Amino acid sequence: MRINFISFITVFLGPLCLAFPAVAQSGSEICEQIYLQYGVASELCGGSAQTAPAVPKDPEPNLEFKENHISFAQGGTQLSVDATAQLTVLAQIFDLPVMQNVCIKLTGHSDTSGTESQNHAIAQSRAETVAAYLQTRLEDETRIVEITSAGETDPLADYAGSSPINRRVAIFVRDCQ
Repeated sequence: MRINFISFITVFLGPLCLAFPAVAQSGSEICEQIYLQYGVASELCGGSAQTAPAVPKDPEPNLEFKENHISFAQGGTQLSVDATAQLTVLAQIFDLPVMQNVCIKLTGHSDTSGTESQNHAIAQSRAETVAAYLQTRLEDETRIVEITSAGETDPLADYAGSSPINRRVAIFVRDCQ
């Protein structure tokens, strides 16, 4: 099975990460949690739809989440405890057999509270902070292939440029093979 293109946009990270506690889990436990949360069973996770745990036919999506992206304090580049927990779980997911062929792109963003050049620099620093943390957790740190800054140029839809929600790092993955 090839993963054509998967984008872990910032909105997806929160619900995904809350499905998994920030403690080390085996690949099979993570696969089971993915199945229970999203109803997706993968043969690459060591199971199939026939062997996966039973779930209701039309499960209700879990729309409750604490944080929907890797976010930062104003002017900050340090990871919060919640962001560290999210990244720890995300690294575990990236190291699952089904995700072994993905490359990772990190794009830092900022709000509009500083000058354009300041915001570009801080967004780059945020992306580098996330990259540095992921590199300590991934089995193959070279899978992080791009670290970029969008600065203040790409605010989230329906939010003012000055909104704190724009201080974030977006994580994208794609098939590298």
